[in-house]
Amino acid sequence: MPGRWPQPTGLSAGAYGLGNRRHATADRRGRLVGVAPEVLFEEVAQVVADVLGADAVRCVGVAVAYPGMLDESRGTVLASLVLDRTEPLEVTTALHEVLVRRLPGLAARTDRLHVRLVRDATAIGLGEYLPGGRGEDPFEDSVRPHSLLAISGERHGLGAALIGGAGRAQALEIGHLSVAPDGPRCPCGSRGCLELYLGGPALTAALGVDAVDRLEEPALHRALADALATSEETGRLADLLGVAITGTVNALGPDEVVLTGLLGLLARAAPAHIDAALDASVVARVRGTRWRTGSVGDACRAGAAQLALQPLLDDPGTWRGKAGDAAPAAADS
Repeated sequence: MPGRWPQPTGLSAGAYGLGNRRHATADRRGRLVGVAPEVLFEEVAQVVADVLGADAVRCVGVAVAYPGMLDESRGTVLASLVLDRTEPLEVTTALHEVLVRRLPGLAARTDRLHVRLVRDATAIGLGEYLPGGRGEDPFEDSVRPHSLLAISGERHGLGAALIGGAGRAQALEIGHLSVAPDGPRCPCGSRGCLELYLGGPALTAALGVDAVDRLEEPALHRALADALATSEETGRLADLLGVAITGTVNALGPDEVVLTGLLGLLARAAPAHIDAALDASVVARVRGTRWRTGSVGDACRAGAAQLALQPLLDDPGTWRGKAGDAAPAAADS
C-alpha cells in the first residue's frame, strides 16, 4: 500500500503489503502551507500515482496521515496549519473522487477503495506498536495488554497517541499540556504549553539552529543533534519534556513511552533527565513504565498503511475474485 503524509516541505508516500512489507516509496517536495484544498488533493493523488505506478488497480486503500486537529470518524480536518484554516474540511470523500479520476485503474473498484484520514501522531504510534515495530507483547505472562504512549516532535508541532491492546489508538493534544503555568500565553488560551518550548520552531530557536524551514529532514536532524550535544539549554529542555512525560504517564499509565522525531533527539542527548522524570512518578514505578526512542524509520507510513489495509484484514473474502486482486496493496499517506 502507498503511505504518505503532508508536511510543509512536501509529501512522502509508501506502498505497503501485508505484514507491513514496504514495496516502494515516493516523495514530492514543495511548500504546501496555505494551499487550496483542491491543490493539496491533487498533490496527494499524484504522489499516490507515483508510488503505485501501473499497479493502482491492486490498491486496497489510501490512508492520509495528517498534522492537525481531525475528526477521524468523519474524515474531516477541523483545524490545520498546513491549510491555514480553522473551519472544518471534509477530506475523505473529496480525495476519493480525485484518486479515482487521476488513477483510472481504481475506477473499477470504487465500491471497495478505502480512504481514511488519521492524525500523523497516531500513525507514528501505530508504526512503533505494530509488528515490524515493537508491537510484540513484552510481558511473559501477558496478564495485561501492552500499551504504548508515542510522543512525536516534528518540524512543526507536537503530537501524541496512546496505543492500547489490539492497536486501539487515541490521539492526544500533548502540545497544549501546560508545563510552565507562569509561562507565556499560548494561542490555545492556556499558559506555558509544551509546544511553546519544544515545538519544532521553539526547540530549534532555543538551540540556535537556523534555516529550519530550508533544511531537509536528515540535515535538520544532524544540525539539531550537534546543537543538543553542546548547548547549555539541553538539560532545561529535557526537563520540560520530562514534566510532560510524567504528567501524561500519571494520567494514562502506559507500559512504554516512545519519543520520536526531534523529541527523540532531545531524549538521546539527555537520557538521565528522562530517567529522572519517570523515576519521580509513582505510577511509572508501579507499572514498570519504560521509555525508548523511535526504532521504526518510517513509522508514520507503516502505521498509516496498517489502517489502509484494515478492511482487507477485517474481511479477506471481500477481496477474492480477480487475479489482479490476489495480492492487494494499500495506500497510506
